[in-house]
Amino acid sequence: MTELARVAGLLFNRPLLLMPETAIAIASNLADRFGVDPMQPPAEASAFRGRPVTGTLDDGSKANLYRMQDGVAIIPVMGELVNRGSWIGASSGLTSYEGLAEQLRKASADPNVRGILLDVDSPGGEAAGAMETGAIVRQTAAQKPVVAYVSGLAASAGYAISAGANHIVTAPSANLGSIGVVRLHVDRSEAIARAGLKPTLITAGAYKGDHSSFTPLEPEARARIQAGVDDLYDLFVSHVASSRKLPEKAVRATEAGMFMGQRAVDVGLADRVGDFDAAMAYFDDSSPKNVILSGANMTESTTANTAAELAAATSSAASQARTAERARAQAILNAPEAQGRADLANYLAFETDMAPEAASALLAKAPVVASAAAASEQTAARPRLTVPVPDVNPDADAAAGAEAAAGWDKIYADLNRQAAASNRAFVIPG
Repeated sequence: MTELARVAGLLFNRPLLLMPETAIAIASNLADRFGVDPMQPPAEASAFRGRPVTGTLDDGSKANLYRMQDGVAIIPVMGELVNRGSWIGASSGLTSYEGLAEQLRKASADPNVRGILLDVDSPGGEAAGAMETGAIVRQTAAQKPVVAYVSGLAASAGYAISAGANHIVTAPSANLGSIGVVRLHVDRSEAIARAGLKPTLITAGAYKGDHSSFTPLEPEARARIQAGVDDLYDLFVSHVASSRKLPEKAVRATEAGMFMGQRAVDVGLADRVGDFDAAMAYFDDSSPKNVILSGANMTESTTANTAAELAAATSSAASQARTAERARAQAILNAPEAQGRADLANYLAFETDMAPEAASALLAKAPVVASAAAASEQTAARPRLTVPVPDVNPDADAAAGAEAAAGWDKIYADLNRQAAASNRAFVIPG
């Protein structure tokens, strides 16, 4: 098979994680003559940063694994992405998943590497291998911090790889996204007919000819191809959602759109806007400022100093926490909404960790409770019922008992008259 035929085979009739315009641009070159113009290697944002680190590959050959700066391995993810290709890299205009995975493994195992920076500028590429490589990035990020710096473009498969990093920094004008799948079918039947050719496709299996370019795409074949595209899309969405800690619904809502700079941060596809130095600064912010000594290398003085610093930091943090808690409680208790709702305000201030704003909103909806003094005044102002106390002797004889019963009848009658006079709702039955 010729090289051009191989390239055509990688493009047509197979799912791609490419920006649509990239696929169309390549197809425009291939459709007429199955040839492409020579690809120029993209410039690396980190081309002048760090020193090359050479390593030995499994076959015994030597290769530049990555560039090293301040203990950070800088790995370029440039140009179109292909699944296989061993050690082809940015110098060819392509990046292979196979080679990228090997670079990540080497950097992860290198004791001199404290972090990994992926220098990303890619429109995407082959679907096969993209999610698997993104998973390798995630696995590596669990061992050493990984930052993806998007200098120009992280689209489709390029974003699938970037999503596996611990942190994504985007240049202000860089574009991220295109979380979708495209599959290109070219109907060459009319061109073949004009050329006076009449190909006959002989197949075994009802679906074997679904992808043929010799005939127009039948609706049933299109539906089957669409189902495969949808399955791959589901896998892509799941990978991004789990890697970026986003709901799948939010990832689908991007509708494979592209988001530039701050907009990418706003929708959760990146963590901050910055330049290459800002991406490198992540490793200083996320790592201890000083080398941690261990074993015989740690002196008693070092241990004492470290313990003293830790104790001071802990004490300071505790003091700050107490001050903040007092301020929170005072803000709740002194809020205008707390007036007349003292019991609830005290509960919110001292029994919960509710923010003052939320507590004030809750207090505003609660009924106002009258104070004890006000309640006493209200009680004193109410009309009083005078109830005579009968002289009842349990040892009295039957005559005395009858007299006592008559006394209670008089009490009931008096209560009814007083209740009727004051228009009360409750009247004691006589």
